[in-house]
Parts: sequence; C-alpha cells; structure tokens
Amino acid sequence: MFRASPDSSQIDLFSNVEQFLRERDQAKLNDPAAWHNVFLAQVVKCVPETRFAELFDDATGRPNAPLRMLVGMLILKEGFGWSDEELFEASHFNLLVRRALGLLNLTDEVPVESTYYLFKQRLYAHQVETGVNLLQEVFQELTRDQARRLGVVGEKLRMDSTLLGSNLAACTRLQLIIGCLQAFCKSLTDEQKAGLSEADRALLERLCAKRPSQHIYRLDETAKQAWLDELGPVLLRLHQTDDLKSSPRYALIERLLLEQYQLEDADEQTRVALKPTQEISADSLQSPHDEDAAYRKKRDETVRGYSVNLTETCQEPLNLIVDVQVEPATAADNGYLKEAVQRSEQVLETTAQEISADGAYYSESNEAYAQEQGKDIYYTGFPGKPGRYDYARTADGVVVIDRDSGERQLAEEYKPGRYRFRADNKWRYVTDKAIAAAACRRRTEALPRELFNRRCNVEASIFQLSYHTRKKKLKYRGQCAVQLWAVCRTAWINMKRIVIYQGRSAEMIA
Repeated sequence: MFRASPDSSQIDLFSNVEQFLRERDQAKLNDPAAWHNVFLAQVVKCVPETRFAELFDDATGRPNAPLRMLVGMLILKEGFGWSDEELFEASHFNLLVRRALGLLNLTDEVPVESTYYLFKQRLYAHQVETGVNLLQEVFQELTRDQARRLGVVGEKLRMDSTLLGSNLAACTRLQLIIGCLQAFCKSLTDEQKAGLSEADRALLERLCAKRPSQHIYRLDETAKQAWLDELGPVLLRLHQTDDLKSSPRYALIERLLLEQYQLEDADEQTRVALKPTQEISADSLQSPHDEDAAYRKKRDETVRGYSVNLTETCQEPLNLIVDVQVEPATAADNGYLKEAVQRSEQVLETTAQEISADGAYYSESNEAYAQEQGKDIYYTGFPGKPGRYDYARTADGVVVIDRDSGERQLAEEYKPGRYRFRADNKWRYVTDKAIAAAACRRRTEALPRELFNRRCNVEASIFQLSYHTRKKKLKYRGQCAVQLWAVCRTAWINMKRIVIYQGRSAEMIA
C-alpha cells in the first residue's frame, strides 16, 4: 500500500548522532555545502514519491518503506560504484551516507534488502508493461527543480554518446544457439517436456548437462558446422509445437530461428538452412541472457551492448546533464538529437537556440528540424575523410570543385534533385543530400575555435558516466537495467557538480 513518507525525520534526544560528536565534527556534519547535505536537500527530499504510487495497491498490504530513501540508495550505489553488499554496509554504518539518506538518529532503520530488491523489480516490471521509465521521470523533475533553484541556463546544449558493453560473454553462433536451447528447456514444465519427441527431449537434456563452451571445446570446424545444421530442424520443430507457445522463452526460440536460419517451403515441407554470416543483422540476438543488446563495431571498438547519449547545458557557471537516452548499440547518433533537445527543453522550461555535437549527429531530418525551429547546430567534425569533389550552390547552379586540381565546373540537373558532371571521361552523379552535406562540412571546417571547443567538455561527462565500468563494460544486462544505471549515474554527476558550484559560491561570498 502506498504511503508518502514525512519530509523530515524527528530528532531523538538519546540516539541523535550529533550529541556524540565534538563541536568541530558537528560543524563538518552540518556543513550545507558538504556532499551528504547537498544530496539530502537536492535529491532525497525532492523525490516526488507520488510518481511511484501506481506500483502499490491502493488499499491493502503493508505500507511501503520511504520511497525517497530507496531512490537515494539506488543513486548512491551507482554514484560510488558499490555492490549491493557495500551499499547496505554503508547505509547501516557510514554516518555521512546515513545523513545523505535522511537518517539522523542511530535508531533510524534502513530498508531491508528484500524491500530494496522488490522496489527495483517493480520498476522493471512497470517499464516492461507500460514502456514508462518512472525513475527517468523522477530524474527529469529533480533536474528541473535544480535548474530553477540554481539558475541554470538552457539556451545552449551539447551532446555526445558512448558505447557500453552488456554483462555478457562473447559467444560463437553455436554457443548462442545451445545457450538459447538451454534457456528454453529450463522454462518448460514437466508436462510440456513430456509432449516432446523422445529424440528432442534427449537432445535438450544432453545440451543442458554442460555449459555451451564445454560442448564445443573439442569440436573442429566440420563438427561445429554439422551441429549448426542439425540444430536448425530442432528449432523449427520446437517453434511449430503449439503446446510450447505458452513458454516464457518461446519468443527466444522464434527470434533465433528467424535470425540464424533461412526457411524455405518445398514439397509441402519447410526446410531449414543456416544463413551465411554476412547476412546476420547487427541487431540480432547476442545472448539468451540479454535479448536487448546489439552488436556494433566502431573503429577498433567491438561492443555487444548499448549506446548511451547524454545532453547537457553549456553555459557557465553551472552545467547539468538534462537528458540521458539508452538504446541498443546499433542506434545511430543522429537519431538521438531531436528527442534529446525536446526533452531537454521540457526539463529546462526554455527553448534551446544552439546545439553542439559531432558530425555523427548530422542528418537531413535534423537539419530540417533545426531550420523549422530556428536553432543552430554546430558540428565539430564529420566522420571519414572528405571526397575528391566539393559541391556548392550558386546563382548559376551547382558548382563542382575538384579538391585536387581546384578545377570548377557546373553540374547539369538531369532529374529533380539529381545532377551529373563529367570527370575522367565519364559521368559522375550527385544528389541534393550530398550537396547539403558538403555545405555542412564547409561550415564545420570554418567553425570558430570558441564554438569548436564548446562541445569538448561533454566528453568529460561521458568519462564520468562510465567511470566505474570495467573497460566500458557494465555490470548489468537488459535495456531496463542499463537505463536505471544511466539515470542514477547522471543524477549523481549532477549532484557532485552542484556541490562544487555551491562550494565556489561560498568561497566568493567569503
């Protein structure tokens, strides 16, 4: 049953912490610029608990633990990079952490572990069911309140993204298929297993006896290929068995079959053939333990996981991260920009005029959006090297400039929006899209140093975001869990920036 917690804890005469401290230590504990007091005032006390009311029954059940404290614990865990064990140890015995959570007395109770885990489970389940990330909404409200109080200006924004690996091991196609069959088999009831053919049941039991890596350890390439060919029809039979469709992992088998194999109808039967490796999509299933993760290779970096995009203000003296987005690793950077700007404007309650980003955020749709909204996008560079030819629109038409020789010529329009010109004794073709990209590249090359440098500091935010990861590999699996981590981490970064800002302001006043 939902119950809002009181705004403050009542001080107990006999168990209040301060009475056991010296005067100098009391002053440090009560310093309003100290991180624990800023966290309590700017985060914990500002959490709108009614946001989580729908997670609880309206009338029955035991009243919930203080939701402000649970949200604070989630943020502290990711802020310090703690394990759950370290979080609860600090919550029980670290005076500063207890003060940050609003526990003023030694007798004030910390929520038990089961309550903490159940709260996280309800957050995940609600997001899966409704698509609404409640903690993201709370982060937006907290940031909006912080921006109002501290006068954060939002006319200028900057953004950047990073790739983060999910907590899963890289595996071969055969390991993936065996792992999925194991997960599917474990989800079946005894009655469903009994309905399988004796051969399929024996095969699944044999596969479940060892880890996927142990099955393929001694196999040569010919034997691995034979296994792959043999398991295709097994997947098809499982997929076509009606009694198995109620399994919670049935969708896993269906996805694996369609992504890894080709199905062909012949002689009133469906034949299964393994797809060539080059035909496997980058957003195909990477692990049975994380169905949301995707594969991406960016320069020398190979990731099976997610892309995280941060958007922050960039006007002194205080800058806050105002939006965080998490998508599978295959997500293009230019797909983030419009939504990031719109959500940032909602948080800051102002209109962004200037956006700084790298060239990966360029797209025709983003340029059109900026033009319609009267915004300026400053790109600090474009991926790849410029081509041999540059294009420019003039009063006479489209001019083609040879970067090597400096030769200029007019291109002729042979179709609406399509042009051609002669070079090296053959026709070359160019579209409106390429001409617009060339103009944007020239603007980028002529960008003043001040505007070019404006985006750079967002890379420091990316570094701070992934500070506690293991070589940019997360401790979590699943998009919901990664979103929860990213929101908590950005809330912590904002809090630390506020601590530094208020400390500087206090020094200036002194």
